[in-house]
Amino acid sequence: MDLNGLSDPYVLVTLLDGDGKSLQPKPDQTKTIKKTLNPIWNSTFSYSNESSATQNCMLVQFEVMDWDRLTSDDFMGYAQLPLSEVVDKYASNPDVASHKFDLDMKRRPE
Repeated sequence: MDLNGLSDPYVLVTLLDGDGKSLQPKPDQTKTIKKTLNPIWNSTFSYSNESSATQNCMLVQFEVMDWDRLTSDDFMGYAQLPLSEVVDKYASNPDVASHKFDLDMKRRPE
């Protein structure tokens, strides 16, 4: 959090294998939302199911970072989504043709 009490958050999205190792040369990144504690990114990332990264992917990791101009960016938190939960839920559904999923992440009240 910055001195003004707000953050400049962005998210790093990484495909991980079963051992937690990254399957990408570098993570995908959302845009930075300046001066907020309630960002809405509306970002889209597409991954081909024919690439070796997506075929070996077990988890999608979301790391929330706070951008800083003068110092290194601050880690704010992370979440991991096991792909097996998504695939098991939708793979047997004939109405899901494109396998495109929308993810809406909200912070739990403390």
